[in-house]
Amino acid sequence: MEGQEARFIIDVDTENYTKLMKTLRDTLPFGDYLLTYAGYPKNKRKASGGKGWEFVDNAAVEPYVDWINVMTYDLGSATSNTPHSAMSAGNADWDILRTYQTFNRIGFPMNKIVLGMPFYGRYSFDDAPFTYDYNKIEDNIKAGKWTRHYNKVWQTPYVTDKSGKMMCSYDDEESIAYKAKWVKEKGLRGFMWWSQGGDTSGKKLTKAC
Repeated sequence: MEGQEARFIIDVDTENYTKLMKTLRDTLPFGDYLLTYAGYPKNKRKASGGKGWEFVDNAAVEPYVDWINVMTYDLGSATSNTPHSAMSAGNADWDILRTYQTFNRIGFPMNKIVLGMPFYGRYSFDDAPFTYDYNKIEDNIKAGKWTRHYNKVWQTPYVTDKSGKMMCSYDDEESIAYKAKWVKEKGLRGFMWWSQGGDTSGKKLTKAC
């Protein structure tokens, strides 16, 4: 019975999340309170092995929120030579252009979308270390341990070690500038980032954003 109850809760998670956001908005009126959420870059989809949905029904939630912070990172890992926050990368699980197309298709207002910017590079989901903070990446480049490259399709940099192995993709001032121009052209609300502790002592990425 307990297993059946747990399965049912998972099956209706997406629906319940919409109800939760509506309840919060009913309690926290527009103009008096900001209501936002950290959103997955994909929209709701049928749950594997279940009867319900997984992820957020963004179109249903949109009327209740001021904006959504889209987590457009961790979309790939360097262990498979894929970027984790690329504008476009067919070999990655997802990318920013597919996120934009998904939200555009469901009619989500672009001025309610805040694009997520990682202050770290993703190495792997399975092997330690999982990520490298941007300040660590910069230190290794300056020390000559890693070499910076820039992929014009991904519109993100990546680093390789002395053997040529890709260590991670990440974002820096160049990719942030490109994404900022794109955000303005598409009418998005702006940037958010995760997390502040990954920046340099001089706040290089924060200033770039």
